[in-house]
Amino acid sequence: INYPDLDKLMPSKFFYGWAKTSFTALARQLDEQSQDVAVMDERIDDDLYIASSLNWERSIDSYNIEPHSMVATPTDVRTSQLEESYLAVLKPIDDIRFSFVKGANAGTFLHEIFEKIDFINPAPWSAIIDKGVRDYQLPMSYASANQQQRRDNSDQSSNDILANDAPHQALINWIEEVIETPLLASNQPLKAIPVNRRFAELSFNMGLSEGFKAENINKIFRQYLPDEPDKHVVLTPHNIPHLYRYLRGEIDLVYEHAGKFYVVDYKSNYLGNSLSDYNQKTLIDAMSKAGYWLQAAIYQVALHRFLSMRIADYVGNESQYLGAVEYVFLRGTLALPTQRVTNEDDISDNLKTSDELTFKQRFGLVKWNIPLDFIKALDAEFGKPSR
Repeated sequence: INYPDLDKLMPSKFFYGWAKTSFTALARQLDEQSQDVAVMDERIDDDLYIASSLNWERSIDSYNIEPHSMVATPTDVRTSQLEESYLAVLKPIDDIRFSFVKGANAGTFLHEIFEKIDFINPAPWSAIIDKGVRDYQLPMSYASANQQQRRDNSDQSSNDILANDAPHQALINWIEEVIETPLLASNQPLKAIPVNRRFAELSFNMGLSEGFKAENINKIFRQYLPDEPDKHVVLTPHNIPHLYRYLRGEIDLVYEHAGKFYVVDYKSNYLGNSLSDYNQKTLIDAMSKAGYWLQAAIYQVALHRFLSMRIADYVGNESQYLGAVEYVFLRGTLALPTQRVTNEDDISDNLKTSDELTFKQRFGLVKWNIPLDFIKALDAEFGKPSR
């Protein structure tokens, strides 16, 4: 019997491994400038310390800062000093948000807390925190007094140690401050979003076309974001052709407000121990160094595809439904009340009110209203499997 050659029956182009990828896998293909923050797993990327010092040469281009405007005047210096003093009194360096343990377990713990707690009802929070402390082997000082006492009662050598509830209460206060901070995209705090209007940990598995190449994403960013070079990515070619067939991920939170759907991603990255380390310019720089703009774009494409399957009139009306992507850097998230100060005495003396300088700012938040044509182009570049 004469059998046809196997390579004619099954062309070699179909002999490749079908694999899943994610933002973290694609991040390994970032150019060398971003390799120091290429991440290994979605839930441990917050284990990164992203240097918060700005590259001034790049900042002039990215933030449209005129060179002459960088010359500090006496008023600018005084304003900056007053603001730093104000922030230091409001949130000193030993505040829980800055002193909370670092590392992969801490990042996963914080993600899980915000996934599982009821934003409106704080009664079960202590139990959720206690379980997280045990599961991720965090210092027992973060557990409630009851949990510490139960642990001590089981350890005869520690019966004489009194439980310290202060770190646990500080952790709860930190969570409250985060969920009470109005988000930039909708001006709604997390605690105001009804449970039936939000979805935590939305997982996705997007199919990719056989011709997808990660490096092609580079031109999409350059073409559709020509005036935002700080968001551009440089993905290097992969040495294995036809590798990725699915793009997976988990969006921390999707919520709906006034008919629009928004993406929220929590980050527990430590950028410094002052609120000023979590202002807009610093966060934008950190987002660029970590390649988070790429992650945001992937999440928005995933939501775009999801809504197209769930909303009958979505196609053709995408801008009516698709909201912004927002990153919540938990260690810096805080909305400052309107406060006026004129000198150091006003700051240190219970932040007395005066009439010269106003601080009204939200820290730790970055939003991106991603252009719809960019999302559609990226969606088309991802493509879909032919079989």
